[in-house]
Amino acid sequence: VTSLFYEYMLFFLEIKNVNQNIAKKQIEEEIIYIQQLWQLEYYEKALKIREQVFGAEHPNTQNIKNKIIRLKEKLTN
Repeated sequence: VTSLFYEYMLFFLEIKNVNQNIAKKQIEEEIIYIQQLWQLEYYEKALKIREQVFGAEHPNTQNIKNKIIRLKEKLTN
């Protein structure tokens, strides 16, 4: 979910910076709306999910691989 918000914002920033014929005010309003939506509706939920999957520690590649292996083992048993 996090990456979807990020990519969506990048998309609008790219449009705003590249296309001179676009209504920049509307693009800026959409960017602000997406930022607020993320902060108010999704940020806390994403943090809780991340903590459930990875724990309180910052996920690293090996940690992710280990958790995937354990999850696969649980599913196959």
